[in-house]
Amino acid sequence: MTHFSELFTANSLSILRNLKLAQSVENEVHVAPDIYFSWDSSQGTVEIALKSYPGHLADLWAKVTGMPSWLSFNLSLGNCAFKSGDVLGLIVELEGCEGHTFPIIVRSTQDGELSDTTLQDSLKGSEDRAVRTLLHTIAPHEALTGPKRYHTLIIPLPCRDFELDIRDVRLFIIPAARGLRSHPETVSSVG
Repeated sequence: MTHFSELFTANSLSILRNLKLAQSVENEVHVAPDIYFSWDSSQGTVEIALKSYPGHLADLWAKVTGMPSWLSFNLSLGNCAFKSGDVLGLIVELEGCEGHTFPIIVRSTQDGELSDTTLQDSLKGSEDRAVRTLLHTIAPHEALTGPKRYHTLIIPLPCRDFELDIRDVRLFIIPAARGLRSHPETVSSVG
């Protein structure tokens, strides 16, 4: 059975993938349902030009002045629950930001409380067009587990001028019942 978050994100990404946009991005304003950019406007100024066209998610050109403490691309996963042992997978086709590592975070919200889970794998920029696959086995102590919560996938972007072509993004979940793991189990990962 397909996990709710897969369907939820596939719908949002499909809408963006089918839009024809050439616009400036506004802080925390959705460019498509459940997809938005955010940044620290108190510590700097960020100008992002976004171009999207059918079959292609987003070409980004960013100009950053000052020192914002964060700048991110955010994709909502919806209000859902994950089980310990589920493997969260992310496939990203991109070009740009060579040498930059993007540590992916899932922010979980429940009753106004925020908790972050940093994925085991990080996304790496590339000079040439590349497809990156990231896997994360959800541990019992992470905020992704437990009752339904609202989850948002956050890709931190460079807090400097950059160009990045995000051609496509896919999210998938391998249920814990299948017994697959993204990394070997260790003594510390069990507890």
